[in-house]
Amino acid sequence: MIPYDLPPYFMLSWMFLYGAVIGSFLTVCVHRLPMHNGIFAAWRSLVDNASHCDHCQQQLLARDNIPIFGWLLLGGRCRFCKTGIPIKYPLIELANGLLFAGLYAMEVPLNHWNPLSQSCLSSTLSPTTFENAWGLSPLVLINCRYFYHLVLLETLFVASMIDWDIRTIPLSVTLPAMLVGVTGAAAFGQFWIVPVWFQDVSLAASLSLSSPTTWTWTGVLLEVPNWISEHPHWHGLTVSLMGIAAGAGLGWTILVVGKKLLGRDVLRFGDVMLLATIGSFVGWQPIAIVILFMAPLVTFCATSIKRRLSPNPRVPYESCLSASAAIVLLSWRWIWPDLEQCFSMGPVLMVVALGVMATCLPAITLIQYLKQRSSLRNIDGNCA
Repeated sequence: MIPYDLPPYFMLSWMFLYGAVIGSFLTVCVHRLPMHNGIFAAWRSLVDNASHCDHCQQQLLARDNIPIFGWLLLGGRCRFCKTGIPIKYPLIELANGLLFAGLYAMEVPLNHWNPLSQSCLSSTLSPTTFENAWGLSPLVLINCRYFYHLVLLETLFVASMIDWDIRTIPLSVTLPAMLVGVTGAAAFGQFWIVPVWFQDVSLAASLSLSSPTTWTWTGVLLEVPNWISEHPHWHGLTVSLMGIAAGAGLGWTILVVGKKLLGRDVLRFGDVMLLATIGSFVGWQPIAIVILFMAPLVTFCATSIKRRLSPNPRVPYESCLSASAAIVLLSWRWIWPDLEQCFSMGPVLMVVALGVMATCLPAITLIQYLKQRSSLRNIDGNCA
């Protein structure tokens, strides 16, 4: 689905260069957005002043702003005051170029004759056609969907880098991206990954047969509403809004419960807003997978690796959330078949989720109690 049947190597090279240029702009975002409390003031600061050296305040020459090579040609030092320029700037540009090319290779079929099923977002429930949306061709829409998801990954990239620096994520990063997520989902109508509502009626029926006869399961056996296929734009908007509700709801629940049971902030408000932003792009099922399955796994792996390399094993959870969302987006074609049956239970899924939460909360309380008892014993032993 590459435009004009261009060779894949040409398109990927172009996307890498384009990504490296945008990466240079991201370094400005990381530096300037956290300096302002207001959203409009933060974004206005990106264009108010030209790029300059933070030490001598001299405006950079155009050739010094060439991604990656500008830093190399300067030898990593300011042209005017010779102050060292952190290597993170060319590394961000390189990483962003690879991100642009990698996402394009995964999401957009690299040949015009390749089927859409080769996309990383392909599944049995994903859109099978991209017709009748604003009169645009499927080729244009697939590439528009790529840029739509690119906004999400760029937001996660910036949020992670800011969090590494100041341990918080400003609203100027998440709220504009969330607006793009909702607007794009409603405008194009077919950017969803999984429909907002689906269920396996046979599975729901078998579950109802195994339950007491006095229970009513009329809600379980409801068919998928017709408006999902008849009104794609309203469906796209609903997917996005449900993703926001799921991300913010689960995040806020974890924040409140963690504060009550563990006595500390497991999540922060910036994390909740980041989860809501991710949900606005991917919907409620993928964001649930990110929060409940992928993020704990990524956090455990990252902490284990850092513990071996550094005496401080702490890894910012926002970075783990961002990495988890990227992994889910890029590997959806392979991870969804193993989870589809779980999400196809319809309303029964809500009952199962409540049961899991009811089981986990006492377990978390018991673990915290045992940790406190162990700490008290260690203190008593040291005092003795």
